[in-house]
Amino acid sequence: MKKSELINLRNQVNSEIEKRKRINEYLEKEDVIGYLNEIGECTNKRDLENIREMLVSILENFSVKKTNGIYVCIKAFDRDSHSPVLYFNKPVDKYESDFKGYMDIESKEEIITDWVYGPSIDSFEKSHIVLNPYNTQFNDRSIKANGYDEVRLDFFEECYKHGQNSAVKLVLSKYPRIGSYR
Repeated sequence: MKKSELINLRNQVNSEIEKRKRINEYLEKEDVIGYLNEIGECTNKRDLENIREMLVSILENFSVKKTNGIYVCIKAFDRDSHSPVLYFNKPVDKYESDFKGYMDIESKEEIITDWVYGPSIDSFEKSHIVLNPYNTQFNDRSIKANGYDEVRLDFFEECYKHGQNSAVKLVLSKYPRIGSYR
């Protein structure tokens, strides 16, 4: 991610912390709490320390143009030999899959490798950093598949706290790369 994008991320998190501080100040006033109770709203103080919780909403609209090229393999499928449209889930660590889906942890860009239309699985996995947190075989179409959201949140939380280099080191040391289950 560009330095300006990291600064933007930190500014958004810091802004959210300030917002939560102001809300907590309001929640110390009895008349505010009474009003919120009347209308059925939450009167709990906001957590100022849970950066990860803040990042969940911030990252929904956060855009990164230049990434570190770290992907999570999120799905793997085989074609049915009798039908061109039927697919079967496979564990994502199998090279003999007909196609796989990968998602960039910073930009959410999805790349599909396919033996007919896209880059080959082998060439993509050799030329990119591809993480495989859980080697799941439950490859639904959700981006939560195979630990993607966990890796993404770990990366951005570490970026916020200690910088991008530290974040890259963290995810590369914490999560196995594709092929490490063989």
